[in-house]
Amino acid sequence: MMFKIKKYIPDIVVAIILIAGIGLLGYPTIGDYINALHSFKAIGSFCEKDKDLSQGGKENLLKEPENLMKIWLESQSKYLNEKKKKKLLNP
Repeated sequence: MMFKIKKYIPDIVVAIILIAGIGLLGYPTIGDYINALHSFKAIGSFCEKDKDLSQGGKENLLKEPENLMKIWLESQSKYLNEKKKKKLLNP
C-alpha cells in the first residue's frame, strides 16, 4: 500500500506546482477584472450623489478645503512667518 502512494508523490507535486503557476499567472487578469467592476460601481454611486447635489452644495464642498487650510494655518501659526502664510493661502 505504501509503495503505491510513493509512486504517485512526484505526480502530485507536479500537479500542485502547475496549479500554483496557473494561479499566479491568472491573478493579475482576475484582479484587474474585479477592480474594474468595483470602480464602475463606485463611479456610478458618485454620479448618483452628484445629481442629487444642488449648485449651492457643490460650492460649499469646493470651499471646504480652503476652510480646512485656514484652520490648519491657525494651528501652525507659531511655526510659520507671515510671508509663508500668505503664500499658502494664495497659491
